[in-house]
Amino acid sequence: MTVAKDRAGLGPNWVRGGASLSLLMLASTGACNTGAVAVGECREIERARCDALAHCGIVEDVTACKRFVRDSCLHGVAGPKAPTASEQKACVTMITEAGRCAEEDPKMLPRDCEGLDEADISPIEGAKSARNVCELAQKPWNYVTCDYVNEVEESMGGGKS
Repeated sequence: MTVAKDRAGLGPNWVRGGASLSLLMLASTGACNTGAVAVGECREIERARCDALAHCGIVEDVTACKRFVRDSCLHGVAGPKAPTASEQKACVTMITEAGRCAEEDPKMLPRDCEGLDEADISPIEGAKSARNVCELAQKPWNYVTCDYVNEVEESMGGGKS
């Protein structure tokens, strides 16, 4: 009978101690931060690329591609801040429309793709113009519409170069 009483006495204390430890661990992990920016936006862009690049013959298994990018986007975008809703929509639309046009003709010129009329497909500094819609979908960060995903380069003076 004494043994049962001791076990009963230890049980609740151990549970309370375990609960306290769990709360302490939970509270301390809340302070951790990976510094990832726009993880969800990264995933949305990459899922659109998986779909678009399937029409280009670059992605064979769209489901596997999307499964891969789910984890690869845990780092978020390289840019310093999350895009606005309109920036994100414009970028995803550009990729989606490039893929739609690639379904018709993977070698279609971006200027001939009607869905890209509103996208700014000008190349960013140092990038080349896309020769076809598949190049646009393959590296959307090389074009003004999706430039926000790029890391900001700091000049010697501390400003954007």
